[in-house]
Amino acid sequence: MQEYIDTEKLRTRYPKYVTRKQMMEMMRISGRTAYLLLKNGIVHYERCTEGMQHYYKIDRDEIILLIRQRQNKIADAGQKEQIRDCLEKKFRNCEDLLLTSEVSRLCGLSVKHIQRLIQDDCIHAVSIRRTYYIPKAELIRYMTSESYLNSPCRTKKKQKIIREINAGIAQERRKERII
Repeated sequence: MQEYIDTEKLRTRYPKYVTRKQMMEMMRISGRTAYLLLKNGIVHYERCTEGMQHYYKIDRDEIILLIRQRQNKIADAGQKEQIRDCLEKKFRNCEDLLLTSEVSRLCGLSVKHIQRLIQDDCIHAVSIRRTYYIPKAELIRYMTSESYLNSPCRTKKKQKIIREINAGIAQERRKERII
């Protein structure tokens, strides 16, 4: 599992109990790997039969928990507040509505990636005459989300932004210790 999987999207996209095929889609694994996870008892299941056909009934939340454990990226709610505060300070001088090119520069992702996020409803934007405008609050919401913070840093700009956020959090913690 090299790429990041957004578990909150999985929770809304799939039903409470899923089949083996749906489990493969959720975890982005092969049929053989899914079979081994089930047979070795890593993922619990219930075998159901309807006539001559049988299928596995697997709890979606158990799969999500396994994905989170494998990604080792369970976010801390208290830290999200600190990240939000840090980003609000950083973007204090920005306009309330930002173009996709400005958002790209601010969060270290390409313009095409930002447009894809808008189309996938990860970022909500306003379209005026075929130009997308993203509210500053929405940018901050996205940058504090699991999908932004835990996705692998491929660009130097994004790595620099993550370092700035970590430095801002460390600075806030030092201020709290002094007070």
